[in-house]
Amino acid sequence: MKRERRARRAAIATALAAASLAGCALLGPAPRERSSAVLDEVPAGLPRHETRALTLLVAAPQAQPGFDTTGMAYSRRAHELAYFRDHQWAATPSQMLQPLVVRTLEATGYFSAVLTPPYAGCYSYALRTQLVELVQDFASEPGVVRFALRARLSDGAELAVVSSEIALREPIAQPAAEAGVAAANAATAKALRALAQFVLESAERLSPTSCAPPATSSSASRP
Repeated sequence: MKRERRARRAAIATALAAASLAGCALLGPAPRERSSAVLDEVPAGLPRHETRALTLLVAAPQAQPGFDTTGMAYSRRAHELAYFRDHQWAATPSQMLQPLVVRTLEATGYFSAVLTPPYAGCYSYALRTQLVELVQDFASEPGVVRFALRARLSDGAELAVVSSEIALREPIAQPAAEAGVAAANAATAKALRALAQFVLESAERLSPTSCAPPATSSSASRP
């Protein structure tokens, strides 16, 4: 009898311990929520230009594989890419770039209008960009943000094209994702300044597509 009682007590104690451990697991700390960062810096103090009767269509930027994601990329060794566990971009970097490109080119005053899809009318020039890389590189000290962007300006009919690649390295103040975000924004602003210079200089060399104004009802009714 005594042995049976001891066995029962041991079984009950084991069950209670298992239940206690399960309760601790359920009531343990919740997993950390990932923080989301944005690219929102544009270059300050861009020189203003005389406005021409020209329009520019800014297509949605594309991205190289590995960077068409909200994952925030970093690297510790050459040819390797990883993503922060607790930090991410609020949208893909290429999605955040388009409004920044538009704001930057509007700030130059060069074009009478800077347009974006789904605009389907006539335009003088078209700008297409591709994000080649945006990565926090900690392979050496201090770390740097590597930012590279390909740009392609054409006339509206794409009969003539000028291309360029902008590549920058921006120092990271400390080895942390937050410092990397600040450096990424600084690199973005510098890249946008270089992009604006490329677009305006190339527009001077390319012949724009002529966009005739639509005929008015009075002129259309004339014989």
